[in-house]
Amino acid sequence: MRAQGWPNEAMKVVHFVPSLVKGGGERAVVDLSNWQIDNGHQVTVVAGWKVDESLLRHQLDERVDVVYITESGTRWSRYLAGVSWLLRNRKWVFRQDLIHAHMTWSAVLATLIYYWRRSADFSKPFVFETYHAVGMPISRMARWVHSRMAKRRDVLILMADDAYWSAFRAAHPTLDAEVILNGLAQPRIAARKDQDVEEYRQSAGAPDSGSLIVGSIGRLVAERRPELVIHAFAKIAEELEGRVHLLFAGAGPQVRALRTLVQEYRLEDRVHFPGLALDPALPLALTDVYISVNVGPVTGLAAVQAAFCGVPIVGIQLVEDYRPAQEDWIWSSTDIAAVAAEVTRLLEDPDARSALGASQRAYAYENLTIDRMGRSYELLYDRARARRGLATGSN
Repeated sequence: MRAQGWPNEAMKVVHFVPSLVKGGGERAVVDLSNWQIDNGHQVTVVAGWKVDESLLRHQLDERVDVVYITESGTRWSRYLAGVSWLLRNRKWVFRQDLIHAHMTWSAVLATLIYYWRRSADFSKPFVFETYHAVGMPISRMARWVHSRMAKRRDVLILMADDAYWSAFRAAHPTLDAEVILNGLAQPRIAARKDQDVEEYRQSAGAPDSGSLIVGSIGRLVAERRPELVIHAFAKIAEELEGRVHLLFAGAGPQVRALRTLVQEYRLEDRVHFPGLALDPALPLALTDVYISVNVGPVTGLAAVQAAFCGVPIVGIQLVEDYRPAQEDWIWSSTDIAAVAAEVTRLLEDPDARSALGASQRAYAYENLTIDRMGRSYELLYDRARARRGLATGSN
């Protein structure tokens, strides 16, 4: 069923993504694909390599076609496998209306498609990219490579803005570039007394009702700086003594280092690592205050999920010279002591927690839904076709 008000007919949309793991960018691909299939488009997800399908694949609508290029391989062999797949499937690729790339592996393939289309003087497919690494602490070389590829797009979508990409857009005024915040399908909000929540509490080793719980969910990788959450919690625990616990859900190579840090703080009995959260609503149902790691005004999708569940959020800020703006929906700071103090204040004031949770939930429903994100993309699709002078509909 088409969304009311959108004149364009169904398109053949292909999302390229490295793999369907539990990450913010990957989750955005899944939710956007499901929204597009509900709104009449024909959608295919091409994943570079196959991973455990219980991580994210099972959340894709069954009407979405999924193609895996390879089962495994090294980093560079996966790039070669992707190029080989493109060569074998060029006719199919050029019958699609839109190629939408997400993350570096996909960006490389999208750049090849862009050049091949130009050399063949084809009008399709359009080449879009959503750039998910705005503000992330990546190397200068990686950012330079990303920006060079980003110029070879019909439309570049940034999930946020920062000084580097603002300057990039100013230097390339003919490039169609837009900022569209990642939207999210609202998670199933599990009731606190629900049996699933209680079973999750027990399996995670979280305390029974009566203790306060600080929560965070994310990929435990170095570039996400998960150790900052531990540093903040150590200060919170010092202030509230034995009344507070940390539930840090997620998986990644930093788990061992984080456990060592917890031991150094002597907080083993109050910090819990339950592992990957296949259903984020479960740890969120136990959480009194959520700590996010923000890049400027932007946070991860796990924090957006927290907002949908009405859990108040306080942010650790990664941008050193960032000055919080009045319109920031999540207060954040680079000062870990200030973050800890704000979390402690909320933990000690149930009314303040409730008010902040309600305010942030209202913001999320107004600005960060998948429907809002999907409609924003629809406008870009229509604009790209109008710029080419193409009629609506697929050839």
